[in-house]
Amino acid sequence: MSKLLVNLFMLKTRLIVNTYTVTTLPLYYAIQKPWRTLKEANQVKTKKFVTKNGELVWERNHPSPEHEFLKYSSYAEVLKHMPDQYSDDRIVLGKRDVIKETVEMDENGNIVKVDGKVLRKFVLSDSYKWMTLKEMMQRVDNIAKGLVKFGVKKGDKVVIWADTRLEWSLCSLAIMKINATLTTLFSNLGTPGLIYGINQTEATTIITTIDLLPKLKSFLKDVPNVKSIIYIKNPKDVFNEEFPEDIAIKSVEQLEELGAENKNVISFDLPKNPDEIAVIMYTSGTTGNPKAVCISHRQLMASLKALVSNTTEQMARDADRHVYMSYLPLAHILGFTFEMFLLFGGVRIGYSSPFTLTDSSPGHVSGQVGDARLLKPSSMTAVPLVLDRIYKEIYDKLNARTPISAPLFTYLMEYKIRWKTRGYDTPIINRLFCKKVSEAVGGQLEYIMVGGAALNPRTQSILKAAFNMKQVVQGYGATETCGGVMGMYIDDLTYNRIGIPFEGAKIKLVDWKEGGYLTGDQPNPRGEIVVGSDIVALGYYKAPELTAEAFVTDSDGVRWFYTGDIAEVFPNGSFQIIDRKKDLAKLSNGEFISLGKIEALLKSCSLVENVCAVANSDRNCVIALVTPNQKALINLGKQLDKPRTYTRDQLCNDSDVCDKTLESIQTTAQLSGLKRIETPIKVKLCPEEWTVDNNLITAAFKLKRNVVMTYYKKEINEMFDSLK
Repeated sequence: MSKLLVNLFMLKTRLIVNTYTVTTLPLYYAIQKPWRTLKEANQVKTKKFVTKNGELVWERNHPSPEHEFLKYSSYAEVLKHMPDQYSDDRIVLGKRDVIKETVEMDENGNIVKVDGKVLRKFVLSDSYKWMTLKEMMQRVDNIAKGLVKFGVKKGDKVVIWADTRLEWSLCSLAIMKINATLTTLFSNLGTPGLIYGINQTEATTIITTIDLLPKLKSFLKDVPNVKSIIYIKNPKDVFNEEFPEDIAIKSVEQLEELGAENKNVISFDLPKNPDEIAVIMYTSGTTGNPKAVCISHRQLMASLKALVSNTTEQMARDADRHVYMSYLPLAHILGFTFEMFLLFGGVRIGYSSPFTLTDSSPGHVSGQVGDARLLKPSSMTAVPLVLDRIYKEIYDKLNARTPISAPLFTYLMEYKIRWKTRGYDTPIINRLFCKKVSEAVGGQLEYIMVGGAALNPRTQSILKAAFNMKQVVQGYGATETCGGVMGMYIDDLTYNRIGIPFEGAKIKLVDWKEGGYLTGDQPNPRGEIVVGSDIVALGYYKAPELTAEAFVTDSDGVRWFYTGDIAEVFPNGSFQIIDRKKDLAKLSNGEFISLGKIEALLKSCSLVENVCAVANSDRNCVIALVTPNQKALINLGKQLDKPRTYTRDQLCNDSDVCDKTLESIQTTAQLSGLKRIETPIKVKLCPEEWTVDNNLITAAFKLKRNVVMTYYKKEINEMFDSLK
């Protein structure tokens, strides 16, 4: 179908839809009462005050639901009293059994990797296997007793270095039960970072997965304190690694059997002081060695209170019907705190993986149903990278159908978005279009909580509309603030904002004169976000100088963390991230631009897997380094009639491919609202995949800007020189 016919079809569609809208609007107005929705959405839910030093501070000014677990002083105490709150047969945790697992190889016999991880194909059970509260408490008790027999004592650091799975959570709860210190490391952290973290904490016990044992063995000599290893495995996995005789090694199942030899339930060793360290959580390390954030019991409980404040009484009463899909790294503060919040709140948790999330996830064998379709979650957490991929996947499927599928879908979703922001709903679109799309994630998804980086507002709005969700909650927080401290409320109709402060969090703006952001700016205050209250971490482990740089305790005893993020505050008290200090670049005309903002928006381009925007103080322009999406790159090569024998390197270096990619990126920039000066005028396609292994991204998939700039220094210089 020609472009002209597509345009004519869309013109006719617009005419029909607009005629229907004008004709039925009075009826919708009377039935849906949009003014009520708008009134609730525009309600001011924050209060602002000025400190004695003249600083502007915002707090939540909205009723917060109560919950039984908020009266306790540690996660362990909440866990102890869960049987008092819920019945023994209450379903709490579930997973799919792995029946078979194979490593994927390419046509040349090389191991295939995705995001730096070995791609494995899984044959999974056709349903989730669920665990009751009684069974969970028994397994946690057995693991705790096994750890004690392994020599773990109160205050000892126990490292969990593993992907998210049910056993990760059981082990973390067992560690807390005996009042040891949970220490987390990303499963895909580079070897130097792993050695650094294990040695810094002087941990003697490591919990990992069977597939990571060869890597652990490779650097075992560099972590001399390690004496005990516990590994998580699937039922048919076979342990065949040889470790030194002085290393005690057992599977989690063997550890449980060891603990079960003691028939008595081990008592909870509850912390005497809520300011004791409960968790040492290593960040992914964007600028060097990962930083170890010390989080106390008080801060974990303050985080629970904060998360409760962004729910409603009705949501708490409906806990029985909710299902949460856990797949983000539990070594990430968002995944960890949110899962514990929902577990303690009585929500069922089903485990998944980015490799098996949807039907088209790369870890599935042909024809296998994705986890989301089976689990039918009502909520999940996500980072922008995951949502950008889902967004691209939707459009890939639409483009593969008919020439009108994608334009029609886009028009209807934008129509829905427009009317939703006016307080209306679109039941016909919901029924005829959104129902089918939402089935890819189970058809019951109501909430996605997003954190870790800036979310493209177009991705946010399209997915919220397409999946017919109540809210895609863009939140804000950091490991140093024990997770979320701000988030969009469920009735927020805006996009590209991070919402309002959670209960207990004080949010302060301070001037950043160098960047031109001042709290006295008009029409809205702007400045660096500084977070204060009990939710702020103790500091960095064994790093007093780093702690002093980022944390300050004022004369009133309030502890503050300087985030480096720049925000604007709107009249209703909601915040929007507009810049980050480290991501700002100054052009030759003196204007600052946000490289991070540019990158976040360009990632919605189907050809972009990852991108690094580059500016030069001698220039008034931006260029981009792009690692292309492999599937989209191959399709582009076919469209341009390039030889099918072309390798990734050849496609990346082909001038026609580069020109077409630049054109696509510039179109995305225009649709995303980037200014001309923020739009890349040149692009370099990088055949190398950016992974943790080559040190170009962090374990949390954040760009290591300085490393990337150094790696491609020659190419960057050539690109700028060619502009002369």
